[in-house]
Amino acid sequence: MHRRVIAADTTNTFPVRIPRSYEVLEADDTWWDNNFTCFPPGEEVSRSYMQERIPAVGLPIREMLIDRYCREALKDATRTSKKNEDCLILLYTGKRRSEGRPPGMFFNLRNYGLCVDQMEELGMNAVVIAKTLAEALAHCY
Repeated sequence: MHRRVIAADTTNTFPVRIPRSYEVLEADDTWWDNNFTCFPPGEEVSRSYMQERIPAVGLPIREMLIDRYCREALKDATRTSKKNEDCLILLYTGKRRSEGRPPGMFFNLRNYGLCVDQMEELGMNAVVIAKTLAEALAHCY
């Protein structure tokens, strides 16, 4: 489906940027012979979808998220975690955090869920964001 959406955008008018899709790699593909050592220990060769990497969120934004939303006791460990350099933000336009609930015992910037109330705190227009996402989904449809 991903490749069909990209192919359908012949005029480059799509309202958002979609990562480029390259190919499906089978488990027995020779690509694995040269590249499997790049994966973390414990991973297994399997059928995989190769596409353009989505760039991680920059350091200033990661620092801001840590300063605002991470427990004080976890801040140093979160800042030095190599895994947290791969920060992507998932926008939850229909969800608010629980009121009065303290920050969690864990803090992870990989696939960080940003809720509507956080968007509002940060001065983001959640309605415009939701409309843009809806338009992109309608375009895909």
